[in-house]
Amino acid sequence: MTSTSGLIGNFGQANYMAAKMGIVGLSRGIALDMQRFNVRSMRFAPFAWGPHDRLDPDRDRRREGARRALAAD
Repeated sequence: MTSTSGLIGNFGQANYMAAKMGIVGLSRGIALDMQRFNVRSMRFAPFAWGPHDRLDPDRDRRREGARRALAAD
């Protein structure tokens, strides 16, 4: 399980974002390396809206960009 903080970014969470994107990279690597054995790897990035979202006016734009990037992946 990863996080939208890793996919989109958030203020003051560089270490957390890097760890969560590491999960995404590991999942993709497993899928690529093991596809010949018919092994798949899934990742989930749940999120919830909260009062902290009002602090970042560009967050909606970045979330939409992340959704498009994941859909293209």
